[in-house]
Amino acid sequence: MNYERPRIEHLFPTSVTAQQVFAVHEMGCAIDWRVRKLQEFIDGNDGKTGWDLRAVCQHLQLGISSGHAAKIFKRLTGIGLREYAKRRRLKTAADRLKCTPGPVKEIAADLGYRSPRDLARRFKQVFQLTPTEFRRTHRLLDAVSSPESKNKLLARTRPWKGSLLAKKKSSTRRGEVAA
Repeated sequence: MNYERPRIEHLFPTSVTAQQVFAVHEMGCAIDWRVRKLQEFIDGNDGKTGWDLRAVCQHLQLGISSGHAAKIFKRLTGIGLREYAKRRRLKTAADRLKCTPGPVKEIAADLGYRSPRDLARRFKQVFQLTPTEFRRTHRLLDAVSSPESKNKLLARTRPWKGSLLAKKKSSTRRGEVAA
Protein backbone atom coordinates (compact mmCIF):
# COMPACT_ATOMS: atom_id res chain seq x y z
CA MET A 1 0.00 0.00 0.00
CA ASN A 2 1.48 3.33 -1.07
CA TYR A 3 0.89 6.49 0.89
CA GLU A 4 0.27 9.64 -1.12
CA ARG A 5 0.86 12.99 0.61
CA PRO A 6 -2.03 15.46 0.37
CA ARG A 7 -1.39 18.38 -1.94
CA ILE A 8 -1.48 21.88 -0.45
CA GLU A 9 -3.74 23.24 -3.17
CA HIS A 10 -6.50 20.94 -1.87
CA LEU A 11 -6.31 22.47 1.60
CA PHE A 12 -7.02 26.03 0.44
CA PRO A 13 -9.18 27.49 -2.30
CA THR A 14 -7.36 27.35 -5.64
CA SER A 15 -7.20 31.16 -5.89
CA VAL A 16 -5.04 31.36 -2.74
CA THR A 17 -1.28 31.21 -3.09
CA ALA A 18 1.14 30.05 -0.43
CA GLN A 19 2.37 33.64 -0.09
CA GLN A 20 -1.14 34.81 0.82
CA VAL A 21 -1.52 32.24 3.58
CA PHE A 22 1.00 33.98 5.80
CA ALA A 23 1.93 37.51 4.83
CA VAL A 24 4.52 39.39 6.83
CA HIS A 25 3.03 42.26 8.79
CA GLU A 26 4.90 45.57 9.25
CA MET A 27 5.84 44.59 12.79
CA GLY A 28 7.50 41.43 11.53
CA CYS A 29 5.07 38.79 12.81
CA ALA A 30 3.22 36.45 10.49
CA ILE A 31 -0.35 37.51 9.72
CA ASP A 32 -2.97 35.29 8.14
CA TRP A 33 -4.12 36.48 4.69
CA ARG A 34 -7.69 36.68 5.96
CA VAL A 35 -6.68 39.11 8.70
CA ARG A 36 -4.78 41.17 6.14
CA LYS A 37 -7.91 41.33 3.94
CA LEU A 38 -10.02 42.42 6.91
CA GLN A 39 -7.48 45.13 7.75
CA GLU A 40 -7.48 46.34 4.15
CA PHE A 41 -11.29 46.45 4.18
CA ILE A 42 -11.38 48.49 7.40
CA ASP A 43 -8.57 50.79 6.22
CA GLY A 44 -10.30 51.27 2.86
CA ASN A 45 -13.46 52.41 4.65
CA ASP A 46 -11.50 54.79 6.94
CA GLY A 47 -12.54 52.72 9.94
CA LYS A 48 -16.23 53.46 9.50
CA THR A 49 -18.34 51.00 11.46
CA GLY A 50 -21.85 49.78 10.85
CA TRP A 51 -20.95 46.86 8.61
CA ASP A 52 -22.03 43.29 9.27
CA LEU A 53 -19.01 41.04 9.80
CA ARG A 54 -20.78 38.02 8.34
CA ALA A 55 -21.53 39.93 5.12
CA VAL A 56 -17.95 41.27 5.01
CA CYS A 57 -16.53 37.74 5.32
CA GLN A 58 -18.72 36.62 2.43
CA HIS A 59 -17.88 39.69 0.32
CA LEU A 60 -14.13 39.21 0.86
CA GLN A 61 -14.49 35.46 0.22
CA LEU A 62 -12.65 34.54 3.39
CA GLY A 63 -14.30 31.15 3.70
CA ILE A 64 -14.75 31.45 7.47
CA SER A 65 -17.55 32.45 9.81
CA SER A 66 -17.76 35.89 11.38
CA GLY A 67 -17.02 34.45 14.83
CA HIS A 68 -13.89 32.71 13.60
CA ALA A 69 -12.79 35.86 11.72
CA ALA A 70 -13.13 37.92 14.90
CA LYS A 71 -11.22 35.31 16.88
CA ILE A 72 -8.23 35.03 14.52
CA PHE A 73 -8.13 38.82 14.06
CA LYS A 74 -7.86 39.36 17.82
CA ARG A 75 -5.36 36.53 18.26
CA LEU A 76 -3.01 37.85 15.57
CA THR A 77 -3.34 41.62 16.07
CA GLY A 78 -3.95 41.81 19.80
CA ILE A 79 -7.09 43.93 19.46
CA GLY A 80 -10.63 43.22 18.32
CA LEU A 81 -12.11 44.22 14.97
CA ARG A 82 -14.27 47.01 16.39
CA GLU A 83 -11.39 48.48 18.40
CA TYR A 84 -9.17 48.35 15.29
CA ALA A 85 -11.90 50.16 13.32
CA LYS A 86 -12.29 52.79 16.06
CA ARG A 87 -8.55 53.46 16.13
CA ARG A 88 -8.43 53.68 12.35
CA ARG A 89 -11.36 56.11 12.38
CA LEU A 90 -9.61 58.30 14.96
CA LYS A 91 -6.40 58.25 12.92
CA THR A 92 -8.37 59.34 9.85
CA ALA A 93 -10.01 62.11 11.89
CA ALA A 94 -6.60 63.30 13.09
CA ASP A 95 -5.24 63.29 9.53
CA ARG A 96 -8.23 65.29 8.29
CA LEU A 97 -7.90 67.77 11.14
CA LYS A 98 -4.26 68.30 10.17
CA CYS A 99 -4.85 68.65 6.43
CA THR A 100 -8.29 70.14 5.87
CA PRO A 101 -9.91 73.35 7.06
CA GLY A 102 -13.36 71.70 7.25
CA PRO A 103 -15.37 71.99 10.45
CA VAL A 104 -15.15 69.25 13.07
CA LYS A 105 -18.89 68.69 12.63
CA GLU A 106 -18.37 67.76 8.97
CA ILE A 107 -15.44 65.43 9.73
CA ALA A 108 -17.48 63.69 12.43
CA ALA A 109 -20.39 63.16 10.05
CA ASP A 110 -18.14 61.88 7.23
CA LEU A 111 -16.58 59.30 9.53
CA GLY A 112 -19.90 58.02 10.83
CA TYR A 113 -19.97 59.51 14.32
CA ARG A 114 -23.47 60.18 15.61
CA SER A 115 -22.49 63.69 16.66
CA PRO A 116 -19.40 65.90 16.90
CA ARG A 117 -19.59 65.41 20.66
CA ASP A 118 -19.00 61.64 20.20
CA LEU A 119 -15.91 62.36 18.12
CA ALA A 120 -14.66 64.93 20.65
CA ARG A 121 -15.17 62.55 23.59
CA ARG A 122 -13.30 59.66 21.94
CA PHE A 123 -10.64 62.01 20.57
CA LYS A 124 -9.97 63.47 23.99
CA GLN A 125 -9.67 59.97 25.52
CA VAL A 126 -6.94 59.05 23.05
CA PHE A 127 -5.09 62.31 22.31
CA GLN A 128 -5.84 64.23 25.55
CA LEU A 129 -6.95 67.17 23.36
CA THR A 130 -10.24 68.16 21.79
CA PRO A 131 -10.29 68.07 17.98
CA THR A 132 -10.11 71.87 17.82
CA GLU A 133 -7.15 72.01 20.23
CA PHE A 134 -5.45 69.24 18.22
CA ARG A 135 -5.89 71.20 14.98
CA ARG A 136 -4.56 74.42 16.55
CA THR A 137 -1.57 72.66 18.13
CA HIS A 138 -0.70 70.84 14.92
CA ARG A 139 -0.90 74.02 12.84
CA LEU A 140 1.31 75.83 15.32
CA LEU A 141 3.86 73.01 15.23
CA ASP A 142 3.81 73.01 11.42
CA ALA A 143 4.36 76.75 11.40
CA VAL A 144 7.34 76.49 13.73
CA SER A 145 8.92 73.48 12.00
CA SER A 146 10.13 75.32 8.87
CA PRO A 147 12.66 78.16 9.35
CA GLU A 148 10.82 80.58 7.05
CA SER A 149 7.53 79.97 8.81
CA LYS A 150 9.23 80.28 12.18
CA ASN A 151 10.49 83.75 11.24
CA LYS A 152 7.02 84.77 10.04
CA LEU A 153 5.48 83.49 13.26
CA LEU A 154 8.01 85.38 15.36
CA ALA A 155 7.36 88.54 13.35
CA ARG A 156 3.62 88.17 13.96
CA THR A 157 4.01 87.48 17.68
CA ARG A 158 6.47 90.39 18.25
CA PRO A 159 5.03 93.36 16.35
CA TRP A 160 5.60 95.53 19.44
CA LYS A 161 9.37 95.12 19.40
CA GLY A 162 10.17 98.71 18.44
CA SER A 163 6.91 100.49 19.15
CA LEU A 164 6.42 99.37 22.75
CA LEU A 165 9.56 101.10 23.93
CA ALA A 166 8.61 104.26 22.07
CA LYS A 167 5.15 104.26 23.69
CA LYS A 168 6.68 103.64 27.10
CA LYS A 169 9.00 106.63 26.80
CA SER A 170 6.28 108.95 25.56
CA SER A 171 3.86 107.92 28.30
CA THR A 172 5.49 110.05 31.00
CA ARG A 173 3.66 112.58 33.13
CA ARG A 174 3.14 116.08 31.88
CA GLY A 175 6.02 118.30 32.47
CA GLU A 176 8.45 115.44 33.07
CA VAL A 177 11.21 114.75 30.64
CA ALA A 178 11.87 111.16 29.65
CA ALA A 179 15.35 110.08 30.54
